Amino acid sequence: MKEEGYLVRSGRKQRRFIGRGARHVGVGVLSLSMLTGCSLLDAFRSEEPAAEAPALKTVKVEPVAVRRIEEPVFVVGDVHSSLRMDVVVDIGGKVEQVYKRLGETVKAGEPLAKLSSTDAEQARSEAAAALDRALAAVAAGKQALADGRKELSVEIKKMELEYERLVRARNKTKNDYDGGAATKSALDEAELQVEASRIDLELARQKLRSMTSADAISSLEAEAKNAEQALLRIEEALTHLEVVSPIAGIITAQTLIEGTIVKAGEVVGTIDRVDPLRISAQLNEEAANLVRGKSDLQYALPGGETKSRANIHYLTSIMDPETKTYEISLEAPGVGSGLKPGMKVSVQLTEDADQTALGIPQYSVLEDGAMKYVFVLQGDVVEKREVRLGRSNANYYEVLSGVREGEKLVVTGQAGLQDREQVFSVEEETAWEPGAVQP
Repeated sequence: MKEEGYLVRSGRKQRRFIGRGARHVGVGVLSLSMLTGCSLLDAFRSEEPAAEAPALKTVKVEPVAVRRIEEPVFVVGDVHSSLRMDVVVDIGGKVEQVYKRLGETVKAGEPLAKLSSTDAEQARSEAAAALDRALAAVAAGKQALADGRKELSVEIKKMELEYERLVRARNKTKNDYDGGAATKSALDEAELQVEASRIDLELARQKLRSMTSADAISSLEAEAKNAEQALLRIEEALTHLEVVSPIAGIITAQTLIEGTIVKAGEVVGTIDRVDPLRISAQLNEEAANLVRGKSDLQYALPGGETKSRANIHYLTSIMDPETKTYEISLEAPGVGSGLKPGMKVSVQLTEDADQTALGIPQYSVLEDGAMKYVFVLQGDVVEKREVRLGRSNANYYEVLSGVREGEKLVVTGQAGLQDREQVFSVEEETAWEPGAVQP
C-alpha cells in the first residue's frame, strides 16, 4: 500500500511536474510564436513599396532664333554699256593703216586708224575762208553799229532842240490863253505837239541804248568762234591724219578697211563704255514700290552664288503706258565684276534683313480665346508667355513681342502644361527647314 501509495504519490508528482513543464513549454512556445510573428510582420511590411512622387512631364525645347519669314523678290536685269558713241571722220581720205580692230579695248583719244587725204588742203582753205568771212562780218557789224549810234546820237540832239522849242511855244500859248489872246484849241494843239515830241525823243534814246549793248553782234561773234574751232580741228587732223576714239571702251562696230576711202562726217565705228556698266530691268507697280527710296541693290551673276551691289542710276517716275512698267537702271563696275554686255543677271529688290525676323514654330503656339501664348523654359520650370505675332510662312510665325532671341521655347509636350510647372526638358536638335535661317 505504501508502495502503491508511494507510487501513486510518485505518479502525482510526475504528473504535476509534467503539467508544470508543459505549461512552461507552452508559455515559451507562445512567446516565441509572438516574437516570430512580429518579426515576420515587420519583414513583410518592409517589403511593401513606398508611395511614389508624381512623374515630371517631358518636353522638348529649342532656342528662339531669327528665321526667314518671307522669300526675297527678284527680277531679271539686262547688262549693257553705260555709254555708246559713234566714231566720226572729220576729214575724208584714204585709210592707210588700221591700229585697232573690232572687240579691242581703247582709251579716250587713242588713234584707231591713219588716213591720207587729198582733200585736206582744200578743206583747210575752205575753213580758213569761212573764218575770214565770219571775222569780216563781225567787223562790218561793229562798224555798222558804230555808224548807226553816231547817226542816232545826232538825230537825238536835233529832237532835244525841237522838244525844247515846242515847250517854249506851249508856254507862250498858255500865257496868251490866260490873257485872252489865244483860244483853248490853240493851247490843246500846243500840248499835243509837246507830248508827241517827248515820246519820239524817248524812243530814240531807248534805241541808242540797245545799240550800245554787245548783244547786237553776239551772233556774228559766235559764228566766227565756230569757224575758228573748225579750222583748228582741220589743222589738227592734217597734222596727225588719225581717226581717234571719242571715249574709253570697247570697239563694238568698225568699217575701217585699209585702202578704202572714207568721207568727212562718215560713221566708221562704235565705242561702248564698259566701265561702269548698266543693268536695266522693268518693274511693275508693286516691285517699283519696293525700290523707291533706296540707293543701291544686290545683283547676282548667272548661277547665283556671288552677290554684289550696284548703285541705282535712275528709276523712272512715270509708268510706260504700253508696258505698264517702270524702268530701273543700275550702275555697276565693269572691271573685275564678271559682268559683260548682253549678260542677264538676277536683281534682288528686297534686302535680306527685310525677309528675316525673330521666328517661332507654328506648332509651339497655343491659343486661349483671343490670346496666343507659348511656354518658355526657365531652369526646370516653364513660364507661360503671351506673344504678339506678325508675318508667317508655312513653318514659322514672326514674333513681335513675348520672347527674346536665345530663350528656350517649348516646342513639343506643351499641351496641358501649367504656368510655373516643373518639367524634364530635352534639347531639340533644330534642323534647317525651308524658310528658316540657322541661328
